[in-house]
Amino acid sequence: MKLDRLRNTLYEMMKEQQIKLGYVYETVRLYFPRTTLCNLLGISSINSDDELKKAIHLFKEEVKDELGEVTVSRKEDRFCISVSAKGSRYIHEHVMEDSFLVDLIELFQQHNITIEDVKTVFDKTNMEYICEEQNGVEFDYLIHFMDNKADPYYYCVKFDDGHASYHRFHEFDIKSILE
Repeated sequence: MKLDRLRNTLYEMMKEQQIKLGYVYETVRLYFPRTTLCNLLGISSINSDDELKKAIHLFKEEVKDELGEVTVSRKEDRFCISVSAKGSRYIHEHVMEDSFLVDLIELFQQHNITIEDVKTVFDKTNMEYICEEQNGVEFDYLIHFMDNKADPYYYCVKFDDGHASYHRFHEFDIKSILE
């Protein structure tokens, strides 16, 4: 099991939310499809209910000191990980803001940005990346760093009538989206 991958993803998602919306001392709920949760934990998503329950229990125990009570609920193949307000405060106080992500979020809060503006933010990292135009999918560009250890996410960028948005996914999720 890869509890660290789930923990890192959870922490990064919570920090991204705090950068976008500001910090509030409140419970945070993050939703994961079963396949994503299984991939993050390094377990098979086929016939893995017992293994998944065990991994979730171990995860909750591992992060309890930092995040307080973490609950996990499930509706069909969708899981909700609920992190207490104590956990929100921990993320706010102990997880550093990623300057790249701060710059990216600030850019996407503006109107009429272009793919060249987005690439400028990626260029500032001095890391190699790939930017591919997409056709026939829900987004216009797919961008990811060559070194996925430095940043494991694939950024899906959409431009629409003067507005732009991005969503970021792990490689295993983006592959299923593109299939």
